[in-house]
Amino acid sequence: MRKRSKAFLLGLSAAFVFASSLPAAAEGPEFKVDPSWPKQLPNNWIIGQIGGMNVDAQDHIWVFQRPRSLKDVDLAATKHSKCCQAAPSVIEFDSGGNVVSSWGGPGYNPDWPDTEHGIFVDAKNNVWLTGSGNKDGTLLKFTRDGKFLAKFGKQGPIAGSQDTNSLGGTASIALDTQANELFFSDGYFNHRIVVVDADSLGFKRMWGAYGKTPTDLKIPNYNPKSEQFANPVHCVRIANDGLVYVCDRTNDRIQVFQKNGSFVKEFPIRPETRGTGSSYDLAFWPDRNQTYLIIADGADGEAVIVRGKRSALSAITANRWASSTTSTRSSATRRAISIPAKSMSACGCRNSRPTDRRRSRSEPPISCHGPQQRAIQMGIRLIRRASFETDASHPPQDEARGGWVASP
Repeated sequence: MRKRSKAFLLGLSAAFVFASSLPAAAEGPEFKVDPSWPKQLPNNWIIGQIGGMNVDAQDHIWVFQRPRSLKDVDLAATKHSKCCQAAPSVIEFDSGGNVVSSWGGPGYNPDWPDTEHGIFVDAKNNVWLTGSGNKDGTLLKFTRDGKFLAKFGKQGPIAGSQDTNSLGGTASIALDTQANELFFSDGYFNHRIVVVDADSLGFKRMWGAYGKTPTDLKIPNYNPKSEQFANPVHCVRIANDGLVYVCDRTNDRIQVFQKNGSFVKEFPIRPETRGTGSSYDLAFWPDRNQTYLIIADGADGEAVIVRGKRSALSAITANRWASSTTSTRSSATRRAISIPAKSMSACGCRNSRPTDRRRSRSEPPISCHGPQQRAIQMGIRLIRRASFETDASHPPQDEARGGWVASP
């Protein structure tokens, strides 16, 4: 019996690259772009760079976008035309693509981030926000409708990776519901994971690469064996088995820890990558056993799907991912993966499309301008919805948990 499920496409023209040992597309999820989602934005809004997004318990999609990234040419006030107006920084969409709520932006709160980035909506309807600018040391807590509740840290010069009172350019937020602890990939200026109590916002612990004390030494990037996280530490995700996955973006790797910071394992993600790095983000497939791990390679605008097994993911090499792969022209996952891609912000019509061509890692990001819309550059995310079909045996309900390897 066939079942239809919904998934959310994060990146209009990102490509999913399947591990080479997956024999056919039917063995893994397939996706189709739904070009009608989201629906046309109200009030002649246009969306700028999208720093972060999250899917809440109601399957509503929250976007944290950067109005200040828009150029004068995009805005009606500077060109004396009807289109466009910068949308609020926080936008909530329902699963049908309708705007449900919106709020926030520069000046909304005295500690509003200079560069909007991390967003997380918990089961209690608290909205948590962080920024990645060079003065963004604050975690902000709001209600669902934008009422300020509390904060951790302060805005100002970043104090470094030993500071227990503020953050330092946090890209990503995760919540351990059992322990009621918030985890932060911190980040763009610091080199660490930070954990605070989700109620009191009191500092609890932190760690750097390999579970060591974080430092701010000037160490070259692009080293998957580096003793220090590079900038940015770009994601933190907690798997169902309790392991904490961390994206060390410009060291082209993912490291895995216990919740107390004890190092478990690591694996490289295309370690030959330079530029903005390869390990932008990751997500776990939403079945009980988290059958697939999906990894966003931001420098290539691709994502890798790897099937879950008990063995360590380090058994997969980057070369296997990079060679003999099957590519599609869309990408999706149901829960909160932020896949960087050549995405688009829309105001009014949808006639323009980003330039579709391959680029070397030394080339600048691709951008394009249309009559009333502009492609957001590589590394910026915009959500789209997609749908996929499965049968009763797909995805397989493996009992094994732990790491991820390509299916033998």
